[in-house]
Amino acid sequence: MAIEKIKIKNFKRFKNVIEVKFSKGMNILVGDNEEGKSTILEAVHLALTGVYAGRNIKNQLSPYLFNKEIVGEYLCAVTSGSPIPPPEIVIEVFFENDTVPEYEGNGNTDNQNKLEGVCFKIVNCNSKLNKNHNL
Repeated sequence: MAIEKIKIKNFKRFKNVIEVKFSKGMNILVGDNEEGKSTILEAVHLALTGVYAGRNIKNQLSPYLFNKEIVGEYLCAVTSGSPIPPPEIVIEVFFENDTVPEYEGNGNTDNQNKLEGVCFKIVNCNSKLNKNHNL
C-alpha cells in the first residue's frame, strides 16, 4: 500500500487545507525548522493508527492539536457574540488506486468516486452550528 497524497486541515501549524503529493518510491521532506515536516508525518500516523504521541488520540485531545490561528478566530467570534462552527481537524490519506479495495469510497473532499484511503476527523458533532453530522 503506497500513499499517493495527504490533505491536512487545521492540524497544528497548518491552517485550512494543505495537500502534499507523494511520488512512487522514496520521498524526502525538506524545509526549514518549524515548517511542518514532522507535522506531516504525525498527521499520517494519526490518520492511519488513531495514535498521537504514543497514546490513543481520545486520551491526547487538547487545543494544541488545532491550528492556533483557527482557534483564535473561533474564540474571538464566540466572545463577540457571533459564534461560528467550532474548529475541526481533518486528515485524509489517499492510497494508490487498486491497492486496497477495502478502503475504496467516495466520501472524500476531492468529490471523486472509487478513491482509496482513510479520513480522520476531530469535529464537534454536538454543535448546533455543525452541519456535517456524518463521520
